[in-house]
Amino acid sequence: MKVHLLFLGFFLFLPVSVRGAQAPEPTLPPVFVTSTRTETPLQEVTTSASVIDAKDIEDQQAKMVLETLRRVPGVDVVQSGSNGTSATIFIRGSD
Repeated sequence: MKVHLLFLGFFLFLPVSVRGAQAPEPTLPPVFVTSTRTETPLQEVTTSASVIDAKDIEDQQAKMVLETLRRVPGVDVVQSGSNGTSATIFIRGSD
């Protein structure tokens, strides 16, 4: 009887320890998607490109996307009214 309880106890606690071990998330390199929808590594892009990652957003303590986009060169953000109202984004060269 003790052997059965020990065996049962082993299987009850086994899933808990397995669930705690998680595989690390893979980190992918930045990819630039062109107007023709082809992926190009960022190092091979011949035009000006800006990458905004999670660390940049945390460093800026941005609460809205507009706050982050205002810091990107060539991007103009016009907001009509206070927070939560509509905004327009102008990208240099797309007018």
